[in-house]
Amino acid sequence: MYREPGADAGLIAEAVATGRATLGPGRYETLLCPGRLDGLPLLTFTAPWAASEVPWQAPAPAYLNMIARGLRESHGWDADRIAQYLLARPGVAGAWDAAAVAALLAGTHRREGAGLTTDGREGAGLTTDLPEVPG
Repeated sequence: MYREPGADAGLIAEAVATGRATLGPGRYETLLCPGRLDGLPLLTFTAPWAASEVPWQAPAPAYLNMIARGLRESHGWDADRIAQYLLARPGVAGAWDAAAVAALLAGTHRREGAGLTTDGREGAGLTTDLPEVPG
């Protein structure tokens, strides 16, 4: 966020101690410490506002595919369960239809805008050539 490295070191300690520290009002200026792994603090960052305060955006095919692959790897879910889960999530629900998610998971979602309704019409301008999500 255009700061000198190390200028906010005290806020890292605050985040580790309390679970949260705010560096500033902008995006990615809220530091979170959700816990520890092997004795070391885990740190991540986010925006200071709540998710309910921001309009949901449809995920890009590559991002949705990454999430699907993570669900398969971490939970062992098959493609149908992954599709049901994704279609119920904010941002996906109402922007992706079942056919487009199924095509994405099968690795056949390659034509532009297939099933997407992100701008209220067919063919939202997204193109993919993604590997199949096993399962």
